[in-house]
Parts: sequence; structure tokens; C-alpha cells
Amino acid sequence: MIEGTFTVEEATPAATNVQRRFDVEVVELGLETPTSVTGIEVTGWEVNHPCGAPPLALRLNIGGKIVAYTGDTAWTDDLVRVAGGADLLIAEAYYFDKIVPYHLRHADLVDHKHELAARRIVLTHMSADMLARRDQVDFDTAHDGLTLQI
Repeated sequence: MIEGTFTVEEATPAATNVQRRFDVEVVELGLETPTSVTGIEVTGWEVNHPCGAPPLALRLNIGGKIVAYTGDTAWTDDLVRVAGGADLLIAEAYYFDKIVPYHLRHADLVDHKHELAARRIVLTHMSADMLARRDQVDFDTAHDGLTLQI
């Protein structure tokens, strides 16, 4: 459970000193509660990654298509709910099987593959270890310029 509140200044102090040519609006997401953000329904689940702000996995309902994103996190059973019925799950897979705190591995995703009920899973946030083993992975992998149809 996320306790307390934080401001953009607390989470990213330097962000408030940047001159922008566009407006920035911050929308606070409640946990497991859909929130409309520029017409997109966004739902967040707290995950396991220390970053100074509450870390969230996200589900976006965009015109009836569901895109889910793990963000940086160690395995948590809430990822099953995030992925459930999604058209696309974008999952980090930092290493193939090496344990790194607060990050998913390909091995974690394989271990829970039967629980991740997304129509398609694409891996991202891959280290050199993962990139060198792309031919051994059980999922699609992202790359620069990738375009997906969902």
C-alpha cells in the first residue's frame, strides 16, 4: 500500500527547473482504480522497485484495446492481474536468468507464463545478457523502431 503523498518536486526535483514549450499536467493514480488521463483509462498496481516515487505497473484501455506494462519490478503476483486479458503485455526482462534485485528476468516470466493471460507478450528493458540470448527467449522482443498492431 502506498502511504502518504508526494509531489513532482519531491519525486524529480530537477524537473521543476526545466523551461518547457508545453504544459505539463500531473495526474495522481490511485491503486487498482481506473483513472481517465486524456481520454485513456489508466489503472496502476504497486510493484516492487525502489525509485523514490510509488512504482507502478500500468494497464491502459485505449479504444477498447488493453496494453499492460510491468515497469521495473521484481516478480509480484499482481502482475497476473495486470496482464489478465490484455491485448499486449510489455514486460521488462533485464537478464535471462541472473537474479538482479527489483527486476524481472526471462526465467521469471517463463515460470509464470501460464498465469500471464495476455494475448501477446513483448519483452523490453533488456541488458546485454538478454540481447545476446534473444534467440533463446520464449517471447517476442522489442527493438528500436518496432511497430505493433493490436
